[in-house]
Amino acid sequence: MSLLGSTEGAARDTGPPRRSARDIVTAVEPVLEIVELRGIQFDADRPTAVGAWVLIVRPRAVPAQPSTVRD
Repeated sequence: MSLLGSTEGAARDTGPPRRSARDIVTAVEPVLEIVELRGIQFDADRPTAVGAWVLIVRPRAVPAQPSTVRD
């Protein structure tokens, strides 16, 4: 399980580095199976709420193959 800063929400200068869902999937998908990727808010009841991702992965039995979609 990982907890990562989200690019969602207002600009901020503090907190963990911010990543998009695409950044996360691109980084882990080849070797790890994504079980859950969910957006959450820290201090959701405050105006200073910070977006984050909860990521749960497990090892792949067989490595993922490249996409066959062509541009």
